[in-house]
Amino acid sequence: MEKTNLLPPEKAVKIAWARTGAFSESIHSQRYADLARIELNDIKSRSKNDEKEKEYVSSAIAVIEANLRNLDTIYKGRELNFKENEKLRSSHLDYVKQSIEFGTRAKDYLKSLPSITLGGASGVTLAQILGASNIQLWVFGLVSAAIGYSIYWMVIRNSRIDKLWLYVIQDYERGIYYKHYLDRVTLTLNSLYIEIDRFHENIFGEKYPKDTEVNEVIRELLKGIQPTYCKYVHSHLKRGIVEDRNGKKIVGRKFRKKVGEQWFACESGIEDIVKNCPYWKG
Repeated sequence: MEKTNLLPPEKAVKIAWARTGAFSESIHSQRYADLARIELNDIKSRSKNDEKEKEYVSSAIAVIEANLRNLDTIYKGRELNFKENEKLRSSHLDYVKQSIEFGTRAKDYLKSLPSITLGGASGVTLAQILGASNIQLWVFGLVSAAIGYSIYWMVIRNSRIDKLWLYVIQDYERGIYYKHYLDRVTLTLNSLYIEIDRFHENIFGEKYPKDTEVNEVIRELLKGIQPTYCKYVHSHLKRGIVEDRNGKKIVGRKFRKKVGEQWFACESGIEDIVKNCPYWKG
């Protein structure tokens, strides 16, 4: 059976994927992309000695270049999603910071109530107007400080939970964007393989013989960069509720706090770790 000796469809897909490293800021990825580009040019040069190889390789390179433009658009879409998500979460974090500042102001305001001065030159304090004695003023100051610290403590506690939760959601949403990016890449590489194999059939008379289905080839190619979330994390975050192993439901801020504390296990998806999670199947 006649077939290409220079550029099997599977190799073409791997070269196309390697060349997407040029989109990255990573020096290692860019060097890998350069090596793939050099290899493809070498294949093109060697194909000139055979008319069928020349026609096939030229067609394959043309479709690789076309799909690289698609992959570039997909990559830029992913980066845009990341940037927009970062802006959104940053605005939410600003709100949390404002809450902390509010708690601080409320605490300081209540502590200063006994000595608030009314009027300009008179310097009459609120305590004097109320006719409070020194003891009453002292008690009033303690109560005001206690209320202030209570408000401050509640705001700080809730703000810390909100801040942790925002980091969790940002990480989760970036993972969703990344999974969407890989799905689109998979579809593009799949189409690339099929189109190059069609060129092979038209020029050599048969499709290139393969031991593995195209879906499996691409799955193996992208296997090491897939998201690793625990399989229950999506349903837990969607419902906003988990149950511990005793069936106790956890919702609201307590849910956010617990998920934040467990997020490493949720995000890593390492089986030995997530199986010890108290909410694994809840």
